Amino acid sequence: MRRRGDCGGRQCPRSIGAELVRHAELGDDTGLLAQAFNDPFTPPNITAAPATGGTSGSLTSPEAMAAMITAGYDDDDGDRRAVVDTAATLEAAIRSIPTAALIDAAWADTPLAAALADGPGDGTSGFWTRTAWGEWTRHPGGSAEPDDPGTVVFHPGDTKDLRALSRQVRRDAVHRLVQLWAVDPTGHPQTRAMQRIAADAMARDPRGFTPDPALTGRDKVYAELLAAQYDHTQRWLADRGIEWVTLHRGESATGRGYRRHPMASWTTEEWVADWHATGSLSSGGTPGSERVATADIPARDIMSVPTTGMGTMTEYEVVVLSRVRPDRAAVSGRAA
Repeated sequence: MRRRGDCGGRQCPRSIGAELVRHAELGDDTGLLAQAFNDPFTPPNITAAPATGGTSGSLTSPEAMAAMITAGYDDDDGDRRAVVDTAATLEAAIRSIPTAALIDAAWADTPLAAALADGPGDGTSGFWTRTAWGEWTRHPGGSAEPDDPGTVVFHPGDTKDLRALSRQVRRDAVHRLVQLWAVDPTGHPQTRAMQRIAADAMARDPRGFTPDPALTGRDKVYAELLAAQYDHTQRWLADRGIEWVTLHRGESATGRGYRRHPMASWTTEEWVADWHATGSLSSGGTPGSERVATADIPARDIMSVPTTGMGTMTEYEVVVLSRVRPDRAAVSGRAA
């Protein structure tokens, strides 16, 4: 899929919670701010929908799937709004993860922002500024325009604002992790870790998605976010009666044949797949091996769509778990 630039052309901050505590110059409010970044919210009771099993069930056409993906988000700003809404939903699902751990995992192995006044966001879901009195202002766009509609001011001295600030930073952290997939699904420490965790989870649970519960540190954050996306996606699919869906993927062979990452980008649109088949040559593909693979994918193998997690709305992207399956480009019939 077309990958957007990272961090709005500037450096991405890391460990924002600690940096806020150390630099915000909030006086007596500093203790409250530190507490907000270390106390997790009470985890909600979210149950996963059962994964679809077997090879029976109705087949959803690419056209119908595309319409469901874009429903309510078919305007020019739909892609951005979908990610913002998704980040809010996923943040609620992983509130057992302490804020400091979530922030550290989101901005892992990246340099701190050159100017802390840029605030706790990284440009993907808003722009932050700080006044001399310790207030944080979140601007919805990519610049600090004071009259932007939707601008929100947080004062950490107010308990309600403190909680809201903490939640907004958490959503920005989730937003960043989801958006890093759109930038490069294997080119960042975070996305590489998530690919590794997905591979292990599929090995542990061949027909569902269960990450290793023994994971710790950043891997635990990534695993819980992946599990939250998968559960949210399975509910989304079940609510719409989707059991199987026909999808396309553009790719080319390397010296080791046609290979896919544990989580791979598919699409409902053949023209998007064709565009990526040609583009895949730039990443080591063999000229003449370009193809559009088409397969009927069971719901249980869909990790996310743009309204439930990773995925780009403008390319009708569906992130699929790469279990062993035949491609209908070579073999007729449904994927097992």
